Amino acid sequence: MKVKFYGSLVTGIGNEITLDMPVGSTLMDLLKMLYQKNSEISPDNPNLIIFINDAESHLYGGLKARLNDNDTVSILPAAHGG
Repeated sequence: MKVKFYGSLVTGIGNEITLDMPVGSTLMDLLKMLYQKNSEISPDNPNLIIFINDAESHLYGGLKARLNDNDTVSILPAAHGG
């Protein structure tokens, strides 16, 4: 699967990586693995916007979403301002 990163999430990882995840892996599994490369990418971080194949991850079940080899996951930091 492809995983794309944006903004500050690029640190320590790059703009895009290709991964082989075990069959049955979830979005939670992916985020836990990526946390080892960038601590900002955490299942507990409410400031991440995550898309699976260009649709918001909550449409697929959020952190419980099952991932497939041909999926593209895009992870963005939420922008806050005032």
